[in-house]
Amino acid sequence: MKKLILAIVFLSTTTFALFADTTTSTMYYQTLRILKIFPMQAGYQVKYLTPVGTVRDLYVPISWFGTGTSKAILIAGTDPSYPYLAIYWNNDKFDYIKLYVKSDPSDPTWGEVPQGYNPQGKFPTNGAPNIQWQ
Repeated sequence: MKKLILAIVFLSTTTFALFADTTTSTMYYQTLRILKIFPMQAGYQVKYLTPVGTVRDLYVPISWFGTGTSKAILIAGTDPSYPYLAIYWNNDKFDYIKLYVKSDPSDPTWGEVPQGYNPQGKFPTNGAPNIQWQ
């Protein structure tokens, strides 16, 4: 009797596994190393390293952070892999970005915006970040 019950359980789980959803996801992401992050009133200026070793700037507006359908998430912690960013796309369109940063504001990866610096026109207005890969 025990063998019969085990056989039924085994067959039912393998049968359900055969009919599992096997569609491929349209969501994908790319991670990039953050060298320095500058908080400012309008958002964050992020200096990141491209896959080919070039230092580039990314501007993330403060309006992207929030609840619900936010386009940006700030995750602070002490993990040795921090700081880095992850950019997510869905159906080849920008979906959201996650900034993984050191929680200690005195960490050398946090910077201060130079006096008189004006980021006017640097923050994206089309709803997607300006990521440069080269």
